[in-house]
Amino acid sequence: MESIQEVLDLSVVPHFTTLQKFFSRIKTLYLRYAFRKTLNLFYFNDDPIPITAINSSGFTS
Repeated sequence: MESIQEVLDLSVVPHFTTLQKFFSRIKTLYLRYAFRKTLNLFYFNDDPIPITAINSSGFTS
């Protein structure tokens, strides 16, 4: 996926466990805050969120 690597300006692709390790170390409070801020960028008028993506982080929106 060289095109994605270029867009993200990565000279080396991180190991596939990088995100897993990050999620195991970050405090839930900080992650909830980051998720809330991200959702607020897209849904700033208290609009309902009709679609939810499923991931393996163990956190919910």
